[in-house]
Amino acid sequence: SLENNNFSGTVPPELGKLVNLNNLILSANNLTGELPLALTNLTKLTELRISSNNFTGRIPDFIQSWKQLQKLEIQASGLQGPIPSNISALSNLTEL
Repeated sequence: SLENNNFSGTVPPELGKLVNLNNLILSANNLTGELPLALTNLTKLTELRISSNNFTGRIPDFIQSWKQLQKLEIQASGLQGPIPSNISALSNLTEL
């Protein structure tokens, strides 16, 4: 959990190498840019919280690779566009 700090800049793609990560909590920072494609590798994620940041772009299509995801918090994240239809592939999602 790196929540509620003053971290800025982009999410490092190297986080995608943490393939056994279950929870990634980056909320309440000053993070910018798009979520890196390397996060696709985090297939064991059960929780992703990126709220209250300044991200750009859309909710990435690669979220469908997070089949274990149970909790997804993205309010006030800066992401735009429609909610991707492939979110329906997240059958373990209990909190959105």
